[in-house]
Amino acid sequence: MPVLSHSRRFSLLPFLLFLFLPLLAQCAGGASSPPAPLSEVTLTPASPPSSSQTDLPPGAEPVRAPQLRQTLAGGEEGWLSSPAVADLDGDGKMEIIAARDGLLFVWHADGTLFWKATHGLAAQPSPTHVSGRIWGPPVVVDLDGDGRPEIAVGSHQETLTVWNGDGTLKAGWPKVLGSDSESGNREIRALAAGLLENGKMGLLAARTRQTKVPVAFLFDAKGVLFPGWPQLSALGGCLLLPALNADCFEAGTYNQNVGIADLDGDGKNDLLISYDNAYIGAYHADGGPLGTSFSARPFFPGVPGFHDPALAAQGWGPDGADRSEFTDSPPVVADLNGDGTRALILVGDHERAGITTILGNSLFVFKKDATRFPGFERPFETRRYHSPLITDDPAGTNIVDVEPAPAVADLDGDGKKEIVFPAYDGVLYAVHPDGTLFWQYSFADAGTRFATEPVIADLNHDGIPEILFATYETTPGKGALVVLSHSGAELAKVPLPGRGAMAAPTVADLDGDGELEILINLKDTTSDGGLQIYTVPGSKTNLLPWPTARGNFLRNGDATR
Repeated sequence: MPVLSHSRRFSLLPFLLFLFLPLLAQCAGGASSPPAPLSEVTLTPASPPSSSQTDLPPGAEPVRAPQLRQTLAGGEEGWLSSPAVADLDGDGKMEIIAARDGLLFVWHADGTLFWKATHGLAAQPSPTHVSGRIWGPPVVVDLDGDGRPEIAVGSHQETLTVWNGDGTLKAGWPKVLGSDSESGNREIRALAAGLLENGKMGLLAARTRQTKVPVAFLFDAKGVLFPGWPQLSALGGCLLLPALNADCFEAGTYNQNVGIADLDGDGKNDLLISYDNAYIGAYHADGGPLGTSFSARPFFPGVPGFHDPALAAQGWGPDGADRSEFTDSPPVVADLNGDGTRALILVGDHERAGITTILGNSLFVFKKDATRFPGFERPFETRRYHSPLITDDPAGTNIVDVEPAPAVADLDGDGKKEIVFPAYDGVLYAVHPDGTLFWQYSFADAGTRFATEPVIADLNHDGIPEILFATYETTPGKGALVVLSHSGAELAKVPLPGRGAMAAPTVADLDGDGELEILINLKDTTSDGGLQIYTVPGSKTNLLPWPTARGNFLRNGDATR
């Protein structure tokens, strides 16, 4: 297939005519020290911890390495489509749902093909091949409340498709977001579902863009836009000084950049969008923005991602000031401390105002009013263990760079949730909710520069979660399925065929036997197919806090419970 672009665009501030020497921000427990010149910093490799399982609870069995059970037939190329599982035919057994290139595949639990369809079209025995891909994971949701799940995907040519469980198109779908001359070059990579205040489910979709067109769209079950959407209007209140050409600080979205969750704690879900600039959209269901206490920037979407909270509050900062853009940043909402207070979690691209050189990643934790959580007054900044950083897609390979997607779960059993995310420096970080580092694991030292979003599940029924992710590379033979303990120790590393997998694994009980399976949607197709099923002997379904990409099959990043 042709090489497809990931594409980053930096639209916030004009470039300077000269570049500063890249500086390194040293992280020390959320509140960082002043940045030191790169020449003065020792880039110490982050070595993986010991793989011993000597800290098991009494009576617990060690985690056993995943074992390949089956590879499912299905060609094409995988992107970031983390598999989903759902009972689509009402037989009490799970179907497996995953996209490969521009096709959606649905298999029965025994691996036989149920149906497959090209995006925008109903299922066919031999689907028509069209150009373009399905970037993200399938959303599985009962949109109309009839007790039967539908499947939704976003794709190339900004098409949003919803199928019934049998592969027929749901009435009112597909939808194409634009009709202008550039519509064919735009793509929906961000899609999530969630319950809205009227008691109905909504689909929030956001697209890439090159010109000033609306980015985010909120649809009902019939494909009708909700009032106040698309979110691009001076009347929406998100502007400090409304102007005819103002666009609510929006920019394109280049990963799974939408979320649906109750951020402000009023019992109603909010709509969250992270943009290819230094701003974050946070809106109520009617399209109105969440407010702040900042007189200069009274609405959340107008608060820029400067690392210094005083600069963020005033709405601007001098050239050279640390700030982050949120180009590939999936939003997560969680109650980190177990006290009912909600936090918005994003991992940004650490840059400096006026300069788009990426220095690393930055973990922000916001309150509902755009202020920062204690310990994250300045974001947690990654340590840049490997240089150079890989901050863009390797050209001509259809491989994307690390997508800094966070997962959250209580790893250490203290009732509070840690945040786990992969970074451009080849390290997986686990950070406590007070902003201090818990542990780090270098997947780059282990042989690959790229890793997926992590997923979190208990694999040995001891009440303590493990962390799973896949790695991938531009050349075959290096990717793997990696299992870490709650404390970051490597427990298993299973080689994957081809170039590995760019999509997050999914952990689920497929066949109802009480044990877990791991689903891997490979980058490349093997002689047997492109999706692999691994068994995990000794596992149970007792603890699955983050079992798939975006935390659930609604793909909305809601971890408030």
